[in-house]
Amino acid sequence: MTLIKDHLRLLGVKPSKLRGQNFLKDEWVLNDIVGNAPYKYILEIGPGLGVLTKALLKRTQEKVYSVEVESRLYDELQITFNQEIAASRLKLILNNFIFLDLAPIAEECGERLYIYGNIPYSISSEILFKLLADSKLLIGATLLVQKEFAERICSGPGKKTYGIPSVLTAIFAEATLRGEVSGDSFHPKTKVSSSILELKFRDEPLLNPEEYSQFKKFVKSAFSSRRRTLVNNLKGITDNESLADVYRNLQIGDDARAEQLSPQVLIDLWRNLYLR
Repeated sequence: MTLIKDHLRLLGVKPSKLRGQNFLKDEWVLNDIVGNAPYKYILEIGPGLGVLTKALLKRTQEKVYSVEVESRLYDELQITFNQEIAASRLKLILNNFIFLDLAPIAEECGERLYIYGNIPYSISSEILFKLLADSKLLIGATLLVQKEFAERICSGPGKKTYGIPSVLTAIFAEATLRGEVSGDSFHPKTKVSSSILELKFRDEPLLNPEEYSQFKKFVKSAFSSRRRTLVNNLKGITDNESLADVYRNLQIGDDARAEQLSPQVLIDLWRNLYLR
């Protein structure tokens, strides 16, 4: 931690609470995140001081693209990895990942990318939904995120953590949770634990882009009040007679709540209600 703290001080960089900057410092966590990394082209979100970048460069078959939003860190990375940049093993991009167009990068590589990153807690949802929107360009992602957030993404029907993010993620990816990382593994130390979230993007999402846009509105209504039944939550956007017919066809109980239904059942329900 001292080394990271001193390095940041020399650069005049103070970890930003607004950006949720917490720098990973434990090597065993790096090894856990990277795994075998058998991917030709990797895109890293927020390299910071380049600790994860070094590990990725040792494992990847071709090239790493690292996207950094902090200009002083970007300049330092240019110095640290000058040889790798010169050898075209690393390309640094000064930009906010959320606004970055991934299509030209995937086109340059000629294939889909794999994403790695230690993700700031404050923008985890924004990054997740960007990845979902760009899933056709991606093989998968391994992300270090807040434990509670990871549990919500990987959750299933009947659990308290199951909700809108769980359902929408399932349309584009299979999500798994592996490993827990304590706050002591970061500088500054975090107050909550983190987890490694792994996403494997589907070759064919469960919905096409136009369907997804409409289904997202339906899901927000379905989960609008967890204490109410699905019938009550959907009042105003469908008539009771249609809903009763579909419930019978799909064998859904009248007292069912959205959090009891799998993503596929919710998709079937939406299709039967609105695409007939």
